[in-house]
Amino acid sequence: MIALLLAAAAALAPAQEAFNRGDYAQAEALALGGEETGAALYLAAVARFRAGNPQGALDLLERAGRLPDPPAAPLWHFNQGSCLYELGRFSESEQQYLLAAADPSLAVAATVNAAFAALDGGNPVRAKDLAKAARTSASDERALDLVADLDAHLAAAERDHALAVYKDGLDAYDAGNYGKARSSFLRAAALDPADGRSRIMAAAAAFRLGEPGTARTELGRALALRLDPADAQTAHAYLDLLSKDRGFQGTARFAMGFDSNPQQTGLLQANEFATSRASRNSALSSADIGISYRSPPRDDRLIFGADYAASQLAYLDTLAADRSLQQHSLTLSLQSALSDRLKAGAVFGGEMDFTGLGNFRVLQGGLKLGGFLSLAETPVTTSRLDVTLSRKQASDEFSYLTGNRVDASLSQDLAMGPVTVAAGYAYRLEDIGSAGSATAPFPDGPSDGRRCFPGTCGDLESFGYDGHTFWSSLRVQPHERITFELLSGFELRSYLGEDAVQGRGAVERKDQLYFGSASLTLRTSKSVALSVRYDVVDNASNAHFLYAASQGGPPDHSYLKQVFSAGTLFWW
Repeated sequence: MIALLLAAAAALAPAQEAFNRGDYAQAEALALGGEETGAALYLAAVARFRAGNPQGALDLLERAGRLPDPPAAPLWHFNQGSCLYELGRFSESEQQYLLAAADPSLAVAATVNAAFAALDGGNPVRAKDLAKAARTSASDERALDLVADLDAHLAAAERDHALAVYKDGLDAYDAGNYGKARSSFLRAAALDPADGRSRIMAAAAAFRLGEPGTARTELGRALALRLDPADAQTAHAYLDLLSKDRGFQGTARFAMGFDSNPQQTGLLQANEFATSRASRNSALSSADIGISYRSPPRDDRLIFGADYAASQLAYLDTLAADRSLQQHSLTLSLQSALSDRLKAGAVFGGEMDFTGLGNFRVLQGGLKLGGFLSLAETPVTTSRLDVTLSRKQASDEFSYLTGNRVDASLSQDLAMGPVTVAAGYAYRLEDIGSAGSATAPFPDGPSDGRRCFPGTCGDLESFGYDGHTFWSSLRVQPHERITFELLSGFELRSYLGEDAVQGRGAVERKDQLYFGSASLTLRTSKSVALSVRYDVVDNASNAHFLYAASQGGPPDHSYLKQVFSAGTLFWW
């Protein structure tokens, strides 16, 4: 504790000499043996304090303050603060120190001591405020050292408090009270923001409470901190667990919305239907259901997974009703951890698509085989490579969709607490056919040089292409119940066959497709959320003039499509 300041009168020289020798009993006796003055009682009080009797010292200081010649007010308040501090009367001690701080020569020392009193009195916020005030007033090296010592004590006190709250969380977690445990871990994280263990355990508690999204957010925040290798490994283990939640899980979304151009289907996919010159907006309804299963990891670190997804998009406008799609897919996967950071997997699956509402029928089916590699380079970055080969078999009506597909993509994720940024590149080879609408049979071709396909002459539209897609996304979760996502990118497509229009020639079609989406999700309970979503795609094609010139209608391949939907999410 900072030494008590002394002010003794010349008449108290013998008592002062005894005090300087450290003979505090003799100094007190000599000071009290003569005339009772403010200076004498003050010196005796200081001697009592040094001898380890703060209560006796405080009594003498209070007597001295009532005399006609009391000690100098700043020193008197300062030393009363010291006595009260030693007696554990921290609030009163703080007030006395602050009164002493009115003297510029005592301002820093008194404010620092007041901060110590506030800290030991259980008010760390007040102590931080006083530390800031002392730091502002400090001008010399000694004053700066006092403030630095205070800062070190404040930091240590915060860590100790955070550790105590963290241990409370561990006790609650071990007792199975995961709600209380999570609250304690979050309090500990707020008290010591640099401690990633509290974030990791808050994620573990959220996982036990059946809140995987919240658990992922807390793990992301933990991995954004500096973790020791053991804590980082624990965080990645939980992320691995969450990414392959064991047993069965399900999600469902039901929504209503609006499509400005239902005649054009797909955002990152090829259009399933031949181009239509009719175009008007339509209301829509949609339903998406997903069921997944993940097996517990085996001794060889293999994990088996199965995923089923079903979706129904229904257009309410009669003109667009036949563009309604129903899709079913089943995917089986096998994943192995090659190391703590490198994972590899293989996937095999199939898909069946249907079209129409009143005229419901098969569109196409397909099988796929692929694999992936995932590398966590750092605690906050992950790279992934996916390659998939697919075989598509369409019905007779949509025979142009029969063929092969090759997909390859490379992506990078950066997770920094509640913010996840991702970017990537994808290549697709859609090796399928062309379709057209014949206007007249010409077995040997027309005599005027118009382009024809075998046996007929008319409009011809290519569906096969190779495409290069570049994209980026942002996911922000400012609160555990609120998630905001943005996606943007563009795709360059070069079609494998020519587009042709009767009497208007042919062109090697090339498209530039720009797309984006924004969504906002608000969780209303543990397993229910409300969501709104907006998607837009703007396609510019060099082939649109063929149709526009032929029919006098709007461009067919250059189009703008906007979709807005609002719905409810469920998961279990």
